[in-house]
Amino acid sequence: MKTVFFGTPEFSRASLLEIAASRHAICGVVTGKDKPQGRHLRVVPSAVKTAALSRGLPVFQFDDVNAPDALRRLADLEPDIFVVVSFGKILSRALLDLPRIGAINLHASLLPGLRGAAPIQRAVASGCDRTGNTIMFITERLDAGDIVLQEETAIRPDDTYGTLSGRLAETGARLLVRAMDMIETGSYGRTPQDESMSTYARKFSREETFVKWSDPARVIACLIRALCPKPCAHAVMTLRGAAQTVKILQAEALSEQASFAPGTVVRAGKDGIAVAAGEGVLAVTRLQLPGKKEMTAGEFINGHGIRHGDTFGA
Repeated sequence: MKTVFFGTPEFSRASLLEIAASRHAICGVVTGKDKPQGRHLRVVPSAVKTAALSRGLPVFQFDDVNAPDALRRLADLEPDIFVVVSFGKILSRALLDLPRIGAINLHASLLPGLRGAAPIQRAVASGCDRTGNTIMFITERLDAGDIVLQEETAIRPDDTYGTLSGRLAETGARLLVRAMDMIETGSYGRTPQDESMSTYARKFSREETFVKWSDPARVIACLIRALCPKPCAHAVMTLRGAAQTVKILQAEALSEQASFAPGTVVRAGKDGIAVAAGEGVLAVTRLQLPGKKEMTAGEFINGHGIRHGDTFGA
């Protein structure tokens, strides 16, 4: 099938490459604008643009993908199907009507659960033991289209947003091409979603990234995994008399209990900074101060003298 691919971040790259290696022909790749990144704000292309150009695929970067000029240029490609993976923009009805067959999307949850922008992070933060990928037809309602294929994936106890996202990107890419093969031959079904079972996975706000020490340690540990490697969980510590925001990159919920106020350092050693939570104890094992490299708990303790009785704040 003549395919126009829509995607921007790293998660989309595996799908683009899988389709490029399949029997389907990519006639255009639509991706986000190049953006400044890093400390020096160097303008860099998206992961999808880099992959597309390396394979000689035509790339389109529109100011507004729904504008008349964008519609005309994409219509000229005479596509059979649009494939959308983490594109981050709403496609208008006029745009969705361009391809001969329609538009499909890879969404990283078992729909109708966890619709929205952050399904992987919300699944990890909620302590779920499974999630998956869904291939669906796109409608004007967010993530509400008919389902073509689904595949379940286990969430491992040590999975972070980064590790789970990478695994779902790879398995989702293969599932996507399976769905495209089925659609091309007409050997597929369309299963409407059960609206009564729908849930929404919104992006994390800045406020939500701050650890609430009154929460149970297991809840905090899930939050930290869900926000790693970005945007990271945060807490406030008073170091040398000054309050500083610290990123918590890795932690583990311990089975022990503590009779200290939530946020109090119970003990500090090379194996971690044990902090009392609302229920249980959290062992913080990797941290990072603003503008500094990440450190193990032992390195952090040696550099800043953290000890029993010190406290983390909100």
